[in-house]
Amino acid sequence: MAHDHTGVSQGAGSSPLHVRTVAARGVKVAGAKATDGRNFPSWLLISPLDIFSLALGAGSAGLLAAGRFAEPLLLMLAILGGIVFNYALIRPMMGFLLSFASKPIDGLAGALATTGQATMRFDANGRGLLKLNLDGEIFQVLAHLDPAEVAQGVTVQSGDTLLVIDIDPVRNTCQVSKEMAS
Repeated sequence: MAHDHTGVSQGAGSSPLHVRTVAARGVKVAGAKATDGRNFPSWLLISPLDIFSLALGAGSAGLLAAGRFAEPLLLMLAILGGIVFNYALIRPMMGFLLSFASKPIDGLAGALATTGQATMRFDANGRGLLKLNLDGEIFQVLAHLDPAEVAQGVTVQSGDTLLVIDIDPVRNTCQVSKEMAS
């Protein structure tokens, strides 16, 4: 028996088992423990930029107040200077700069369970072109009609609405269903 990366056993000489998975956000499974880091206190998740700006602010405040205050008070002013520098100057500036960033697109991988439109009549083997609108961009991909629907004699005409039921990222193709789209 051979094992693939999915942990599913395969018989000798058999083809790899293709498994489709769909990730769902916000779904909780009974008895499952969260291991994605969300159980940590938020103050433990300090970025390198925060560390740098806290150190730069504390050092600058310490240098500015060095000759004027005694050491116990100087330490408190340096710490306060680092916090003020980070949260009053650096964080708002980074928030403003990052507001110009665009949302990344998922590409074809994000098209699972979306509908598209056939741009041509599919051939007798159930193959044709599908037009998908993903994040405002138009993609045309090679689509294969579900083999069960091909066996039933389902035909796809230009302009038909189809549902993407599987994606092959290696070949950049997808499997579609006409019956599930209606």
